Amino acid sequence: MKNVVIDLRWVRDTNLDGISRYAIEVVEGLLKENQGNFDYMLLFDKEDVCKMVCSLLPKKPYRIYKVGFPVFSYKEPFLLPRILKSLDADLFFAPNYITYPFNGRTKIILVIHDLTQYVSPETLEANIRWKIFFKFKFQTKHILDRTNLIVTDSEQSKLDIINLFKTKEEKIAIIYPGVDGQFFVRSSIEKKAEVRKRYRLPERFIVSVSRQDPRKNLPNLIKSYNNLPEGIKSGYKLVIAGSKHPRFYPKLEFLVRKFKLQKNVLFTGYIKEEDLPTLYELSDLVVYPSFYEGFGLPVLEGMACGVPVISSNTSSLPEVAGDAALMVDPHRNSEITNAMAKVLTDKSLAKKMVEKGFSQAKKFTWESTGKRLHEVFIKLLED
Repeated sequence: MKNVVIDLRWVRDTNLDGISRYAIEVVEGLLKENQGNFDYMLLFDKEDVCKMVCSLLPKKPYRIYKVGFPVFSYKEPFLLPRILKSLDADLFFAPNYITYPFNGRTKIILVIHDLTQYVSPETLEANIRWKIFFKFKFQTKHILDRTNLIVTDSEQSKLDIINLFKTKEEKIAIIYPGVDGQFFVRSSIEKKAEVRKRYRLPERFIVSVSRQDPRKNLPNLIKSYNNLPEGIKSGYKLVIAGSKHPRFYPKLEFLVRKFKLQKNVLFTGYIKEEDLPTLYELSDLVVYPSFYEGFGLPVLEGMACGVPVISSNTSSLPEVAGDAALMVDPHRNSEITNAMAKVLTDKSLAKKMVEKGFSQAKKFTWESTGKRLHEVFIKLLED
């Protein structure tokens, strides 16, 4: 039996972000696939996060190992190799690739979700260590060169890695993330009423679920919404769902005031995991106008919930959306405006989009993600 250490320090808070959700879903899939091939050890640095994650995992064998330093700590290059050696780790799996390279017999698999820090560097966190790390591309290249295998979410991300870092194609495995099963299950009337009340949701609305940073293109979404005919704006509010970023939220709020949309645009703040499917369900249209995505899970989540979706035609999004979404140029506000108006006024089109979207979303499951990753683990450790 091989010892596999999975770095769950990337679940940095009990309020889950995209990487956290990915990490938990992947671990769940791997545990379900395990038929005694691997002894899994889950690495945590926070007690509350550890309890929360373990409560979500299936009743399958795994061990927990707690460390006293977070991801990207200055202690990591000194302590992590020692820990892996003490655990006799055959494989170290990190659900995000930002880690220090280290020597030893332990094989390494890292996941690259996207290359935002190079495509959109203004979105980097203010933490000085992050800024220094990403200032020089050779540091990331050094990490990738020392890694045994890179897992990425899409063909587009694979191309980005090859073009930016000259990584060998055979060193990269594309494994699509999945859509959680809860998005395919319809909410009860009581649940809908509860979620509508909790977030003060209007009766009819357009929703965009995303982080608040420049690449998500939320300013252009607000401008595009403002350009809708008054009859549509009065009938459909705009809901922007996601944690309010201290740097970027004031800019969005300024735009709302500038266009006198205070009664039309709602910022919900963080949406609880269990409320997210219902939020989508209650909406009339999902708009995801991002400039760049390594995958773009909200597109599929909206489709799974039976809602028509408008998506950017950039990066990996056409690959994810297939022919089930209305695709727009995120730089052209008129396209976003016209697409929203078209879907909201053409019920026949909206119905066709819902049917196609549901079929498209069903192609992406966490079960298949876990199965593919399990196969990759076996192959790497057999070589």
